[in-house]
Amino acid sequence: REVIVMAEADKVGRRIPNQELPWSSIHTLITDERLEPSAREQITARGVTLICTPVEA
Repeated sequence: REVIVMAEADKVGRRIPNQELPWSSIHTLITDERLEPSAREQITARGVTLICTPVEA
């Protein structure tokens, strides 16, 4: 079983009551390119595959 999470960059790292999933349970994160470089490094260092997509107006 693979867990894929899709979230806007500004939601990454924020805690939402009753909706938190530990990074150890996530295989892939899909987010937008606004994700800070330091957050990208922390996420990939945990073994999570990171996919960042362009933001279009």
